Amino acid sequence: MSEQLHELGAVRQRELLAREELSPVDLAAAYLDRIDADGGRSGAFITVTPEAALERARRLEREPSARTRRGDRLASPLWGMPFADKDLEPRAGVRTTFGSRAFAGFLPEESSPLVDTMDAAGGVSLGKTNTPEF
Repeated sequence: MSEQLHELGAVRQRELLAREELSPVDLAAAYLDRIDADGGRSGAFITVTPEAALERARRLEREPSARTRRGDRLASPLWGMPFADKDLEPRAGVRTTFGSRAFAGFLPEESSPLVDTMDAAGGVSLGKTNTPEF
């Protein structure tokens, strides 16, 4: 594949995942490499969770329930697709600041319903994106 994966767009990435021409681990790793190459210059991510993202991607690849009976379509709408949580949405065990220094050390014990929904849809969280305070 000559194009950078991030240049393909979500629909094309999803097609490649469905046809098993691309794995969730490959896709997550490509985005994590891109985030790392930025070096924080853009200020987009406040927290990156590479270990958790790659483990989630590996777990998705192993789950037999990700396939329908026909075996050619992915059952979960976001299966293997990378995304980022806004820092306004708590994810259990991941620092959540709500954009405020007052919450700099806050580690929620539970995830928000939105985070749970994205996970249930098969997405792979790469971390937390920055947000204005509250």
